[in-house]
Amino acid sequence: MGFFDYKDEKNGGVFISKVPADLNKYIAPMRKLYLKESDSNEINNTLNHIWYSDSSPELKSLIEKFQNHPYFKNLCNKSCNCKIENITDMDEIMYSNSKNVNSSNDDINYYGATSNYKQHHDCEICTSIFKNTHIYRILIGLTNENEYVVTNFPDHNIGKKLNEGDVIGFDFDKTLHEVINIDNKQVKPRILLKLHFLVCEDCNISDQQFQRTKKFYVFYDRFLRDYTKIGTDPKYPHEFIIGLTSHFLYYHNIEKILFLYFIIAFVFIKQINKYKITLK
Repeated sequence: MGFFDYKDEKNGGVFISKVPADLNKYIAPMRKLYLKESDSNEINNTLNHIWYSDSSPELKSLIEKFQNHPYFKNLCNKSCNCKIENITDMDEIMYSNSKNVNSSNDDINYYGATSNYKQHHDCEICTSIFKNTHIYRILIGLTNENEYVVTNFPDHNIGKKLNEGDVIGFDFDKTLHEVINIDNKQVKPRILLKLHFLVCEDCNISDQQFQRTKKFYVFYDRFLRDYTKIGTDPKYPHEFIIGLTSHFLYYHNIEKILFLYFIIAFVFIKQINKYKITLK
């Protein structure tokens, strides 16, 4: 299994570790700079994000210490002819105010923040599109005093309370995960560094295809972030609507429900308008 604690074809790879010792000294300065550069109107919302690309030069230089560290080359898992690149345009620091997170997230509407808390894959459909690559999301704790909020991996039956210097890595497409409050206690906000690496083990795809794959994930992640942000902590009608769509997209079997809906709608419209379909 190598670098990963758990890894299989269906559920992807998961590892839980600590940052290399030489990176610890950068954590406190990074946290302070993040809080200094964050919008004061957003810092107490449910979620707040600062992209690496939008950071100050000082904060960027600290994040780059992690992005460029050889430790993450281990994501190649000792495979031959491995291509690995950090996707800087997906990297960010996230403020997670999980005060409303419950031990059972099934009946709670988190609106636009649903994708951070309910059980989900980050891009499950991508497993059918990109069969030769893996993208790994790395979470690094920048704060302490997290006693109750667990990043949980149900298929692997493991979880971790992320605190300063803790590291979790998992397959962006394949690994089911959720965030839960194990005792429904009042919790303190967490600040996390999120890094992303595209990996092609035993790689037989071209550099151009590898770069196109990177661009797709950047577009997907940016679009999803902008869309869900509108529906997080909604105040206006359009924000509630977007928040509700974000929530229901993470219902179990939602793709089957939507498929059935479109089939029924198609048949209904065809019958009402007496459309005829002919093949030529």
